[in-house]
Amino acid sequence: QDIQISVTDNVGSPVSLEVFDLEVINVNDAPQVISQKGSAPALTVDEDGSLTLALDHFVVNDIDSPLEDLSLKVLPGDNYSVAGTRIKPDLNYAGILYVPTLVNDGVDDSAQHTVTVSVNAVNDPPRINGLSSPISLHRGTARTLVIDDLNITDVDSDPSQFRLVVEHGNHYSVSGY
Repeated sequence: QDIQISVTDNVGSPVSLEVFDLEVINVNDAPQVISQKGSAPALTVDEDGSLTLALDHFVVNDIDSPLEDLSLKVLPGDNYSVAGTRIKPDLNYAGILYVPTLVNDGVDDSAQHTVTVSVNAVNDPPRINGLSSPISLHRGTARTLVIDDLNITDVDSDPSQFRLVVEHGNHYSVSGY
């Protein structure tokens, strides 16, 4: 487009008019992540579960790209793994995750935005890994089993606080609790 400019000196005398071409080059503006929607940490997941992050979890602005053209990138961090936009807290982790993310408009990435995710603790059942030491009995004799006879692990609790219950089964009998 032609633009005409006129200049006058300090006395008011006009100076020659010049015509020149002005070319406006479109430059991509990177998207901006304004905030995480809701009160942080509005995103929650149970321990040993997973959560898929989406653009819906963010307030995003991009003046030259429609929101449907944007994509989310989830970056690695502490206490979780990433597969695409799905995060999975490390086994038995409970607490707050700080997950760095980027929004891309097909050309440029936004500045990094850290989303907070609350990982809820879930009680894990105890696991009997075997006997602490071999137990042998003569036929017809009785033996009282106690917690210490078993090798038990529990990520949430101290096995010394457990109560042992022996279920009825074949080839033995149970009396008392």
